[in-house]
Amino acid sequence: MLKRTLSITGVSLVVLLSLTACFGGGNNDEVKPTQEPTTTEQTQAPEETEAPAAPTEVDGELVGSATTAEGLKIDVYSVGEQKSTEDSGYVYEDGTDGYPAGSDVELLVYSITNTGTADVDIYGVSTATSKYYASGYYAYNDFDAADAVEAAGYPTDLYDIYGFDAETWPLAPGDTVIYGEGWYHDSVRDGDLTVEFSAIGWADDAEVVITFK
Repeated sequence: MLKRTLSITGVSLVVLLSLTACFGGGNNDEVKPTQEPTTTEQTQAPEETEAPAAPTEVDGELVGSATTAEGLKIDVYSVGEQKSTEDSGYVYEDGTDGYPAGSDVELLVYSITNTGTADVDIYGVSTATSKYYASGYYAYNDFDAADAVEAAGYPTDLYDIYGFDAETWPLAPGDTVIYGEGWYHDSVRDGDLTVEFSAIGWADDAEVVITFK
């Protein structure tokens, strides 16, 4: 509760004392204000930050496609290329790093569409990283490329879309999910890249062979 302090000026005090002396104390009724003071508090609602909308199409070059037994069509797009800033850390028996700093990294985005008539669970969909290039070098993910993929407007895993608590990732007929990642690739040495897509409930893996120009 707000406390009010009533101030009396020096002149008013003299008059009041004079009246008390003349009339023997007078009436001590409390002086009440005619209106209670009011305060106005403005409460501003916190701004809500909306999650970015999931992309519905890919702005890139189509470099490969495959279809699963469940009727999922997987299109693979190249959306750019960059140079790695550090050694990959994937070292071979002779002690050499397969992709030292300055190696090419291909930025790929995957568009998965349900072309069937029933929901398909794509929970745990992933790409294989143990496939050889034609050169005999392994095809490794460059996880540092995630920033570049996200800067291009694409999520880097489907947890961004379905959430970490979801136990299933249903994809309805006609719907599409999109995400991307980066792969180390030596354009002169490695040749084609084979990427395998798999998920927990799929009957078979889907294989996409990508030819980089």
